[in-house]
Amino acid sequence: IVQGQEAGRWPTIIDVDEDGSVMANKFDNTPLVSAWGIRPFELATLRLQNLIGVQGKNWNELKPADERCLTQLGGCVVVGEGGQALYSWLDRGLCDVPDFDDLLERI
Repeated sequence: IVQGQEAGRWPTIIDVDEDGSVMANKFDNTPLVSAWGIRPFELATLRLQNLIGVQGKNWNELKPADERCLTQLGGCVVVGEGGQALYSWLDRGLCDVPDFDDLLERI
């Protein structure tokens, strides 16, 4: 995160002293995500940095030969005992989540 901050990719969220040591992190009071030891905003920031830094800069080399083959990044399907889809949802972009009330009503 410090590397991205120093490159000006986002606002100052890490306080760094003169020798580069992290003194404070504005995410410090945010709960950690499971046993990963990382906070949700940090994870999203790192994923976005990867998206911009790797995929964006190298898109011509990374893209599929046939753009109709782009994959869906996320979704949710609940399948019933007979194999029929009880609920299906596709994401519309970064950090998109299904409406859980809608999901629960359908199952």
